[in-house]
Amino acid sequence: MKLNHKAVLTAVIVQQILGFIWYHPSFFGKLWMNGMVQPIARNAGNLPFVAAIFCSISFCYLLSWMFQIAVIEDWQRGLTLGLMVGVGFLAPNISMHYMFMNIDSVMTLIDAGHDIVASGLAGIILATFRAERDPEAEIEGA
Repeated sequence: MKLNHKAVLTAVIVQQILGFIWYHPSFFGKLWMNGMVQPIARNAGNLPFVAAIFCSISFCYLLSWMFQIAVIEDWQRGLTLGLMVGVGFLAPNISMHYMFMNIDSVMTLIDAGHDIVASGLAGIILATFRAERDPEAEIEGA
């Protein structure tokens, strides 16, 4: 199976930029911070950002693999499958956990909305830059 590492890296970078914009105080950041049950630990350092990047890499590789299996080769289908993953898997999972943790519904909507948009954008990127179109970025994998 061929996976395009440049496409995955691009999707990861776009997801990180989206997170920066989405949670910025001039967008949803103030609402999101107001909904926090506990304030963010100041001593957490860079660990949350490293975890976010690692999780994004894992997600984008998995989505890329799904695109290979489903033969997704255009941005419209990439967007569709990306949004389906966001709406069908990510948002319900976030909602379920947030309900058990008694987290504010505004935070649930902000976080689920972010993941839906992020998976849709990743879908567009991964479908647009399929490995067959960029032979230098291909590798053989399982």
